[in-house]
Amino acid sequence: MIDPLPLISVIVPVYKVKKYLRKCVDSILAQTYTNLEIILVDDGSPDNCGIICDEYAAKDSRIKVIHQPNGGLSAARNAGLDIATGDYIGFVDSDDYIAPDMYEKLYNALIENDADVSICNYEYVDDMYQTMNVYSPMENKIYGYIEAINNLFVEYYCYYVTVWNRLYKSELLLTLRFEVNKKFEDAFIAHHIFLKCQKIVTIKDKLYYYLQRNDSIMGYKLSVSKTDELEAMFQRIKYLQRNCISIDFEKAERQFIDTYKEFKKSFIPKSKEEKKRIKEIDSYARIIYKQSKQIFNFKEHIIFNIIPIYPFIAKVKKSVYLFIKLLKFCLNQLFSDYVLLNLPVYGNLGDQAIAVAEIKLFNNQGLKALEVNEDLVDSVGDLFYKYLKKDKTVIICGGGFFGCLWRIAEEKYINRPIKLLPKNRIIVFPQTVTFDLDSESGKQYFKMSKEILYSHPDLTVFVREKKSLDFMKQYLPQVRTNLVPDIVLTLDIPQFDLSRDGIVFCLRTDKEKLLESEDALKKIIKEKYPDYIISRADNLVNHCIMPEDREKEVYVQLEKFASSKLVVTDRLHGMIFAAITATPCIAFDNSNGKVGSIYDEWLKDNEYIKFCKTEDDLTKALSELDLGKEYVFNNRKIKEGLKALEEVLNG
Repeated sequence: MIDPLPLISVIVPVYKVKKYLRKCVDSILAQTYTNLEIILVDDGSPDNCGIICDEYAAKDSRIKVIHQPNGGLSAARNAGLDIATGDYIGFVDSDDYIAPDMYEKLYNALIENDADVSICNYEYVDDMYQTMNVYSPMENKIYGYIEAINNLFVEYYCYYVTVWNRLYKSELLLTLRFEVNKKFEDAFIAHHIFLKCQKIVTIKDKLYYYLQRNDSIMGYKLSVSKTDELEAMFQRIKYLQRNCISIDFEKAERQFIDTYKEFKKSFIPKSKEEKKRIKEIDSYARIIYKQSKQIFNFKEHIIFNIIPIYPFIAKVKKSVYLFIKLLKFCLNQLFSDYVLLNLPVYGNLGDQAIAVAEIKLFNNQGLKALEVNEDLVDSVGDLFYKYLKKDKTVIICGGGFFGCLWRIAEEKYINRPIKLLPKNRIIVFPQTVTFDLDSESGKQYFKMSKEILYSHPDLTVFVREKKSLDFMKQYLPQVRTNLVPDIVLTLDIPQFDLSRDGIVFCLRTDKEKLLESEDALKKIIKEKYPDYIISRADNLVNHCIMPEDREKEVYVQLEKFASSKLVVTDRLHGMIFAAITATPCIAFDNSNGKVGSIYDEWLKDNEYIKFCKTEDDLTKALSELDLGKEYVFNNRKIKEGLKALEEVLNG
């Protein structure tokens, strides 16, 4: 007789989530790992959540329901822990949902590595369940408890703090419970759990879907509850010090200091209770300051000696800084005909390369353009558009966010300026258009976008491949649309004095990913080139890129490509970076087909770029490429295609 799989208890706190609860519970019931005990804790929810919980319990014997007076998230999780009988414990918040194989993969990772906790990446989703393309740091890796605790102090510490993107051995939680009446309750318990572990395993799969609700606890609006996170950080530092746990205390204290500074700059207490709470946190800050003065810079020494009035100083400083930036923007408009709007500061090197190429295009054309980075628009909000003169031509940055694939980006970068600048001439630089007309929500979103686009009297859209052009002509015929190349294809590349060596993989990890197995590709390539080292060169970096660093960071990445024997990529700008550096390239498609479409339209005449759909295509492409040959980028078609854009700009 085969032993049954161990029991996993899944604890779900439920409060005011009527809209989301069924999707959450359905995703747990659909798990490929079926030996589950699902504990739904109705935490005094005033809507019909308790009834919904009972309905599910009547349908599936694996479900248990607890009804209790409202006590908060921690109390609900603790109630679930009190009755859980599983060998392993998992948590799911009731407005989130999980991938069908989440617990199977977490269980397998835990067993195969003889670990105590297994942790996966998670994906942020909006209210329409569209993924938000947030950087995910987890790799397939094993940690000891000291390493895991040190990860609580890294930039993306939230992935190691949260309790719901993981599976625990149940004995870890026998004597531990969540802090009641605290927000950021995960932060109070994370180090205590890791201290009980011998091994912690992480996997890179995104298996948990974390909903960003406008009305949720964590839907970000700074409040006094942020002090709970600061208290948790402080308690963690003191506990580890008292127990002589050898971790990087300088990094831990720096995390507290930086979080404290940002909070104090942005939050002004109003009520007596808030002021009292802030004083408590100020006292923690003074303790950290007194014991670790050596890690403070001169400015911080001043801050920690004027703690009571620092919020006022920070607020004045922020207001003055913003005023100066707006004043500078208004004055610079007098000397510019074009406004390049919302240039990126986020760490996507493809989008940063677009900004570099756009700026160079204007300079080469002798056109005066004012660069406006997205952080200025974000700081001022919609009020920014009132400062933008009506006689300026507004350029919306090119990219791949036109449509529903990246809805948040389209709303921010396309829909909002079009709505708020009805009297300006607007030109959308080369885009890929992706709308979903098969689903009801997709149709509704397209209808809304169409109304916005049609409302503007002077709008021109440039697209970078024929598939997008055909869509615009068929479904948005009233919008002036032209086909031109991706603007990065126009970049002039310096002659890098480099010898080529090794193979670079530049592959997606977000929702545009179409490739199933990176390992299968590596195996085929290793058979052909067993002596070449394979390395990675991600076009996403986990830091902001400010205007003064933009060109440097893009050219550093281009230099990586130019020094490689071969690039394997499913990123559009991975293929384009290879093309303009004349680097042999194997390109695979992404989910909306833009890689293949742009290859067909602009790059197929370059023999060193090979577009593949299957593994058989890869084998054939490798046999046709000569990695020892010096290639030259054929940009004749690019120059011809660019004329339509130049004519509109100069018209």
